[in-house]
Amino acid sequence: MIATKLKSTQWPVRRTMVKDLAKRIGQEGPSEETIAALRELAGDPKWEVRKEVADHLLLLQNGAFPKLAAMLVDDSNAFVRRAVRRAVERKQRGAEVEAQKRRSLDHIETEYSRFEKRHGSQVAGQARRMAERLYDLLVGATIHDMGNMVTPMESSIVSLQQKLNDHCLEAGDLQKHLPRMRRRVESLNRMLKDMKTYSQCIPSARHRERVGTIIEEAASTARDALNASGRLPDQVCLEIDVARGLTFVVAREHALRAISNLIKNAYEAFAVSLTEFKPGTIRVIARPIDSERLEIIIEDDGQGLSRADLAEVRRFVPGGTTKAGYGTGFGLPTAKRMIEAHGGSLSIDSQDGQGTVVTVTMPITTPGEKP
Repeated sequence: MIATKLKSTQWPVRRTMVKDLAKRIGQEGPSEETIAALRELAGDPKWEVRKEVADHLLLLQNGAFPKLAAMLVDDSNAFVRRAVRRAVERKQRGAEVEAQKRRSLDHIETEYSRFEKRHGSQVAGQARRMAERLYDLLVGATIHDMGNMVTPMESSIVSLQQKLNDHCLEAGDLQKHLPRMRRRVESLNRMLKDMKTYSQCIPSARHRERVGTIIEEAASTARDALNASGRLPDQVCLEIDVARGLTFVVAREHALRAISNLIKNAYEAFAVSLTEFKPGTIRVIARPIDSERLEIIIEDDGQGLSRADLAEVRRFVPGGTTKAGYGTGFGLPTAKRMIEAHGGSLSIDSQDGQGTVVTVTMPITTPGEKP
């Protein structure tokens, strides 16, 4: 019956049928009827219809996905083949993420069992409840921040939809609302990316790197991030002073990320609006403390922090920010987490109106390595 109905329709209609089936699957989940219809459409003589099926493969559960993907993976049309490959790759990445999640949860349970054996069930239970309260706090704060980004977008969408329904939507309405919505989406994307970075495990592989090279690249990354968001701190002078020949053993990308976050924070200490910066100076100094440790000092003469704000920042709780409008509150906690994963430490001192000093201490050598 399905095959007869499909043969009696024009191919643009059949293509629309795929979209309607996809919408139905998204709302109700796949059924035998919808899967059978998609199987018929996957054998359609028009490649445009087959590609539409390939574009919606990810909506299918594990049982139906490989069967339909197998029908299209060697399709005669290159566009269809590419769409299937993309779907398969995304499916595999999703499976890898789920597997990593399961491994992480298993590791946490193993660590908890060890902790319980070492310290007893009462202490272990108290530690778990503390962790759960911290988790609830972080999730609640993050949901609140995301809500603050989404609510204005929802208001703009409702306003535009109402004007469209009343047939009075004008170009001025779009020019008013769309830039605001775009800024909110960009803020939401920044937060999601920062959350993902914060949650990443630090790899155990380490390599010896030149401190000066890491700092120079981190500074360039910080400036690029600001420029990409339309914020140009050209009036802020950056001075870098690194002791000659200074090296340390790090996971390169994570060390870069940590230092870049700190330099970006220093630039933002001179922000007077979302796009404007006042003149000032940032100094980055790297020097050995002894044969086993070095310190990297990032100081600025920017606006500084009040005593209350400094106390809050020193909690290093992700999500809290003193930079209304452009900060996500994950930069400093992420930097601290990455530095501590290397056996280092991070401290911050600041005075309102006088600037901020961040001091990073890092080991020069790895455990067991001779200095």
